[in-house]
Amino acid sequence: MYGKIKWIIKKVFLSLEGLWHIVIKAKSFDNYKIGNNSKIYILGNGPSLRNELDNNLNIFSCNDCLCVNWFPLTDEFFQIKPSYLALADPVFFADGNIGYDFIKTKSEQFFHVLSKQVDWELVIIIPAQCIFDKRRVDLIKENSFIKIMKINADLFHGFDFLRDYFINKRLSSFHFQNVLVLALTAGIFMGYKQIFLLGCDHDWCKNLYVNDCNDVYIKDIHFYKDKSEGLVPMLKRPGQFFSMSELFNAFSIDFVEYEKIEKYARRHECEIINTVENSFIDAFKRGRI
Repeated sequence: MYGKIKWIIKKVFLSLEGLWHIVIKAKSFDNYKIGNNSKIYILGNGPSLRNELDNNLNIFSCNDCLCVNWFPLTDEFFQIKPSYLALADPVFFADGNIGYDFIKTKSEQFFHVLSKQVDWELVIIIPAQCIFDKRRVDLIKENSFIKIMKINADLFHGFDFLRDYFINKRLSSFHFQNVLVLALTAGIFMGYKQIFLLGCDHDWCKNLYVNDCNDVYIKDIHFYKDKSEGLVPMLKRPGQFFSMSELFNAFSIDFVEYEKIEKYARRHECEIINTVENSFIDAFKRGRI
């Protein structure tokens, strides 16, 4: 009984805090809807996507697709011509403070592709609180085929019914720590009734390594070849490693958000289907495209 009262008091406090934040800061953003299809394919960049692209490229090129992060640097980007591109990694919004030279070069190539080579309608989806630096904004503006769709990234930690109300009003959202959370939120907001997930392996823990100094590294593997596929330090800020406990706490945030999204999607008659055979995501129905 005491525990329940304590939980209610905590939720009341968090709800009041969230209401204050929304009244002071929150802003609702317009959303774009392209096409009239009821289903969309979300293409994560996990290694399992390679097989899907090799065998089902024609399906993706004929339907609404949403790709994420570095996908525009692949040949398949121009073959599929996806309708949407979701960006959540801070590297896309950094102003020259990227760290590694090859990442900086890769970022320059990325924005050149968007500015000069996209010749179809493409909506770039970003958290509203993330801001491109002026030079990148100017590059994107050079291409009239591209629109920017912003989704409010403010979080509400109070009662679930209030959280859902503010999400419905686009005044709050889920935690966009991982770009897949942003992509799923966009798919639901745009009214799709079936969302197919591909390349969403989420099995990072299999690729973690710890050296003799107890520094944590990851072998970051994607469906495409990349210079970063060696061991990458897991840094929370320059020069400071995540501990293993901190890292798994961060991983858990994504999986908790997927459970919230699944419940929210069902209430809005949206079916999310995870097609990745060995995906670590356990929140969504399994199936095939």
